[in-house]
Amino acid sequence: MGRRDKAFGVILTRDVFLSGMGFIYLFAFASLYHQLPGLIGDKGILPVHSYAQLDKRGLSVLDEVLESKPSLVWLAPKLGLNFDLMLDLVALSGIIVSSFVIISSKAKNPLLFGLLYILYFSLYQVGQEFLWFQWDILLLEAGFLCIIIAPFSNSFNHSPSRDPITLWLVKWLLFRLMFSSGIVKLTSKCPTWWGLTALNYHFESQCLPTPFSWYAHHLPSWLLRLGVVGTYVVEIIIPFFFFGPAVLRRISFWAQVIFQFCIILTGNYNFFNLLTIVLCIPLLQDADFPRFLRRSHRVPPARRNSSDTIIASFGIGFILYETVKLFNLHIEKDRTLSSKVNFQEPELKYFIGKALHASITVGLISLGLVFIRSVYRAFKHGSYFARFGRIVAVILYSLAAFLIFAISLIPFTGQLDKSVYTKISPVIHQWHHNSNPLIITNSYGLFRQMTGVGGRPELIIEASNDLETGWKEYNFLYKPGKLNEAPKFLIPHQPRLDWQMWFAALNDYENNPWLLSLVYRLLNNEKAVLDLIDNKSLPYSQGPKHIRVKQYLYHYTNSFERRKTGAWWKRDFKKVYLPPVDKESVLRYLKTAGINLNQQNPLKVTNTQYSWVLPLIRSLVNQVSPNVFIYTFAACLLSIKLIY
Repeated sequence: MGRRDKAFGVILTRDVFLSGMGFIYLFAFASLYHQLPGLIGDKGILPVHSYAQLDKRGLSVLDEVLESKPSLVWLAPKLGLNFDLMLDLVALSGIIVSSFVIISSKAKNPLLFGLLYILYFSLYQVGQEFLWFQWDILLLEAGFLCIIIAPFSNSFNHSPSRDPITLWLVKWLLFRLMFSSGIVKLTSKCPTWWGLTALNYHFESQCLPTPFSWYAHHLPSWLLRLGVVGTYVVEIIIPFFFFGPAVLRRISFWAQVIFQFCIILTGNYNFFNLLTIVLCIPLLQDADFPRFLRRSHRVPPARRNSSDTIIASFGIGFILYETVKLFNLHIEKDRTLSSKVNFQEPELKYFIGKALHASITVGLISLGLVFIRSVYRAFKHGSYFARFGRIVAVILYSLAAFLIFAISLIPFTGQLDKSVYTKISPVIHQWHHNSNPLIITNSYGLFRQMTGVGGRPELIIEASNDLETGWKEYNFLYKPGKLNEAPKFLIPHQPRLDWQMWFAALNDYENNPWLLSLVYRLLNNEKAVLDLIDNKSLPYSQGPKHIRVKQYLYHYTNSFERRKTGAWWKRDFKKVYLPPVDKESVLRYLKTAGINLNQQNPLKVTNTQYSWVLPLIRSLVNQVSPNVFIYTFAACLLSIKLIY
């Protein structure tokens, strides 16, 4: 491979991307491992055995469930395990395999990435409400692509001809994620997104704010409006640069990374933002990486020329021109920057149709050019037999890429423009229908509607042994509750119960039967569930007789109030969300909702090896918080990787 080929190659890019995905898998599995017993374990909020309805048909139902909801978890009886131990085994296997992927080049192969996909897919299938987040399906889609991207041979001199094709699929996934997330904010007709006031509420109303969220919330209104404009630019305009010349891809890379770091500083979105940053890596070439990474792969630095400067200037100028025009940017007399949406809904609808056609066309042309370049490079070196093998590989991977591209058009266009969606061939619709159970192509769109306008709805659970007096609050580990308690940094951990409490506050308890299951576990003082909340400040040492849930509207304090009281929050009572209940009344309600918490798990543990090893590992891991475990484990793996 020549010097120029190495500079413009993507082998280092591929390896860095796969290592990054290894870390994301590690974060996801490690975060879940800590929470599985309390969420979906035998004594959890939504037990897996209740989900499988073992109480109605016994173990025979597992064969049917395995077919309708394929998951390794259903194989527990074949391994002599109950569901608790099987969940532990799946999550621990994910942690171990992702660790090998991180530290070993040989482990970055389709087999192990396929195993990681199967392991996470297995947990996703049984996670119910606690794993139905967009970042879960994003990880599954990106993880599936890793199976295609990972090389069978890990030699640096292994033919790189197919790598640009497989990495192109990541750029297309990133494009769909960002473009859809930007467009749905406008198609939702949310007045805060159209009025550029969304950030006036977002930092206060988001699920789990950070300490910086308080400061961001109190920024000048004109600056927050400009932040919304920047969000539209990064999510809607800049993604088209993903398929442009290298210099435009570098600009788009840094724009996306800076945007994601701003979100990380002001909001706890677990591994999602880190995953998005990893998805940005294929925008780079090998020569774009720092010297210490290039040295290990003997990649020379990139040579910049005048054409790069011209293209970059044109790209930045285009962004600035469109931003000023679309959002009527101008400086006011008080030297603030004024902004407002300078287009109407019919113009937006017209733009979406044109943009979707353009993105599909650009995608096809871009993938076609990548195919042609890959074929050309496959012919350049080696014997006739080696060239033939590379050509066959390029053709096969190109066919797979075109197939995935075609299938992805269904969820991509379906939520943005039905007129484009209906024009897609019925054959492609059928392909998507057949592949949909595997979660390999999905629709995305975050923050369609801005919640918390007028106050942040927050649920407070209270317990008492007397209906008239003595009501005391349960405190959660991460979500807002105590007024004097500062928000925390949690990334990359996701406390999934805290997240679901946020969603529950946006609806009634009738739409969240899992919340009644949580209440029942609290009434019984169930340890697995208590470990998900602040179990050091429980209102009662034993299970209380009654529990109720109140809804409050939370607001950040202002600077004066915080200096005076030390409080980060203030709150106003809104309503009784759930009237006082006891064990019997909760069980009756759960029975009507199809949740049976009293049934005994019929699975017997007969595997003597796993029956003591898995509980021992859990007892050791539970000695530290999820964040400490994740940070320490990841730091050790990173140190090993950098040293060796």
